Amino acid sequence: TSLPADFAHLFTPSNAIIVGIGGGGSAAVHPKDDDIARRIQAETGARERVFEAGAAIGDGAEQGAFALGMYIIGRASRSHRVAELGADLVDAQIVNGILTHGLKFAVNRTRPNGSPRSFPSGHTSATFATAAVIHEHYGWKVAAPFYVLGGYVGTSRMVDHKHFAS
Repeated sequence: TSLPADFAHLFTPSNAIIVGIGGGGSAAVHPKDDDIARRIQAETGARERVFEAGAAIGDGAEQGAFALGMYIIGRASRSHRVAELGADLVDAQIVNGILTHGLKFAVNRTRPNGSPRSFPSGHTSATFATAAVIHEHYGWKVAAPFYVLGGYVGTSRMVDHKHFAS
């Protein structure tokens, strides 16, 4: 029920600062994208094995299933707090999916492996959307591992040759 308001609340000064910092960092890294992509990509070996799970963890269907699962568990156990968390996670994944796929088609940046729609990373954005909701509900101490997981997923997408560092 809060989904329309979720889109309206995206346009805040703090979000503008985050976008500005992220955009500035991406602009700074962009000239090194090809070099970073060549150095980090791994089709075999230890690096590939360490980051292999990132594709599954960050998958939109997996993140959506986690969100829906939290909502169902909350409702079934009559835990208003868990059900509310689940509902917010579901909303976040919907908002994230719409924004990410809209940007993917608008930007249409080629992936390091040559396929289309590299930017932004749906896996990474879905994982960070989950982290942000957990942060909102439970604070930094609980959310910190989820933010680390988002970084892991983002790195895994570069190792898989799906995304550039910028």
